[in-house]
Amino acid sequence: MFDGYREPSGEDSAALVSLYEKLISEHSSPFFDTEQYEQIVEFYLQSDQIKKARDVVEYALVQYPFATTLLLHYAHIKIYDNEIQEAFEIAEKVRLLEPSNPEVFVLLGNAYDEMGQYKMAIQEYEKALSFDSDKDDIYLYMAYSYENWDRYDKAIEVLKLALIQNPENQQALSELAFCCDFSDTEHNSTEFLKKFIDDHPYSYMAWYSLGSIYIKEEKFGDALSCFDYAAIINPKYVPAHLNMGNIHFMNEKYEEAIECFKKILEVSSEDIFALCYIANCYKCLDNTRKAREFYKSAIKVDSNYSDAWHGLGTTYQQDANHQVALEYLKKAIDLDKDDHSFWYSIAESYTELDKLEEAYEAYTKALDLDGNNVDYIKDFALFLHDFSFEKEAQHLLENALEVQPQEVELHITMAGILIDKSLPHEAVFHMAEAKDLDKEAAQIFIETFPHLAEHYLVREVFNL
Repeated sequence: MFDGYREPSGEDSAALVSLYEKLISEHSSPFFDTEQYEQIVEFYLQSDQIKKARDVVEYALVQYPFATTLLLHYAHIKIYDNEIQEAFEIAEKVRLLEPSNPEVFVLLGNAYDEMGQYKMAIQEYEKALSFDSDKDDIYLYMAYSYENWDRYDKAIEVLKLALIQNPENQQALSELAFCCDFSDTEHNSTEFLKKFIDDHPYSYMAWYSLGSIYIKEEKFGDALSCFDYAAIINPKYVPAHLNMGNIHFMNEKYEEAIECFKKILEVSSEDIFALCYIANCYKCLDNTRKAREFYKSAIKVDSNYSDAWHGLGTTYQQDANHQVALEYLKKAIDLDKDDHSFWYSIAESYTELDKLEEAYEAYTKALDLDGNNVDYIKDFALFLHDFSFEKEAQHLLENALEVQPQEVELHITMAGILIDKSLPHEAVFHMAEAKDLDKEAAQIFIETFPHLAEHYLVREVFNL
């Protein structure tokens, strides 16, 4: 029934939506049956056009005030818009119309979950499970509530039940991997997934989920094998290529990492993260020309992506071209003034260009944003020391060591500055502390203060 228009054949939701929008634009009064309204509403919901979905369902309910599916859609939209009380009222109306409809209990569970009443939400989902319905989806809703409740072990339990009900539920597999990141019961999940894979060897998501658990267990070789299987089964599954790339990168196998990240570009040529990851790899290989090529490609995709501008700037720092580096680092900071690493990077270029006031301000800003970063503290202290702000350098390190007394590099930096200030006795204390904390302390000291390698106290304390 289309108010004089011919009904499109089949279940062509897009055609229904086009016709609905045409009638509305012509100020006509559309009149569809309930299933067609449901199609239109679901089309808008799936494309995240919530307001349009709400307009349609409100219009449809004028014509069909007792259509339970439309009422349920309306209640879910109310929850989305944080109109929880109205959602409960609609749920009660549906319950009176269809007392055995499990969707009512799912709806109530969603509402309680949104309110943070997770125990009540679980109880409603359990009621829904007593009916013959899509139990795996209900278990998935329960898992979400347990996750929000920070009860990840319970979430894992119900996710396993979801997978027993429906081994094809990819979202349940994905959530299982997510929950294992926050649970101490990985072993049970590992065994479950191994058995699951034995029964379903072509489930790429199961391989991926098992790989995610192996990463947490720091079994990177096993994880790499799992992600490789996932990628073979589903070459378009980006997270598998991403994780393989990250493992290779972590192991300084940059060429292999590049190959993995390039697989992502085969799926999505404008994946900005893959472009920057590839650029990072080339930078680690000292191929700044290729690194710049990929950072610039990322900027073409999104000119407001600050990390790409920052990465581009660091390639010029790597080539000791600090004047050009400043241009790109300033752009990164303009886009994101709260990224401490940007300020730290620009401090280096300002220092190299003898712009000491600007360098001082940049180091200060970096520490304002990340006050316990050992690298920032150490480098700022050395900067102050190099330019004769001795007391300030010492004061900075003293304050830092009060908070982080176990940081070897802070003790070493303090010791080197104290020796340069002709305060050997105080320096001995910090060298001894460093030596007790790290057997590599002598090497770190000499790398930081090569001009003190032959100092008699250094050689004596570190037994050189």
